[in-house]
Amino acid sequence: MDAARVVLVTNVSQGFGRAAALALGAAGHDVVCADRDVDQASRTAAEIEELGGQAIPVQADMSAQIDVQSTFHKVLEIFGELDGVVHVVSEASNAPFRSLAENEFSELFADSLRSSYLTMKTALRLQTGHMWLVLIGPPRNAIEPHMAALHGALKALSESYDR
Repeated sequence: MDAARVVLVTNVSQGFGRAAALALGAAGHDVVCADRDVDQASRTAAEIEELGGQAIPVQADMSAQIDVQSTFHKVLEIFGELDGVVHVVSEASNAPFRSLAENEFSELFADSLRSSYLTMKTALRLQTGHMWLVLIGPPRNAIEPHMAALHGALKALSESYDR
């Protein structure tokens, strides 16, 4: 059997991040579970290990540059390589556009785009060979104008990632 590949998965406390981390662990990958809430990251890592996989939890706010860089450096320090990244954009808004406060709009975009930008940029800078990156955005069924704008911005960012 081939050696396990090391994968960083962000926002693993619930939803797509948790599901991706569990699936990658079950497939034999070493999973670094990153989340703002280290207790949640620890729970997901423990579930992976209960299923026979290898995982470590890391406290990380992926919208903060120092946390992103620290997380990537920690992975490279522990494993010596990083083969893939699954970055899950955790912010979404179900608020009706007409009642959306300006600060809610700003926070939604700042967190979602900043975390994606920092994750992608750091992955490119620290790439040690062939590394893949998956960006999982908020659900497409969020049809309010601010969510459509966020989807468009994330799509443009990801499409131009490898140019």
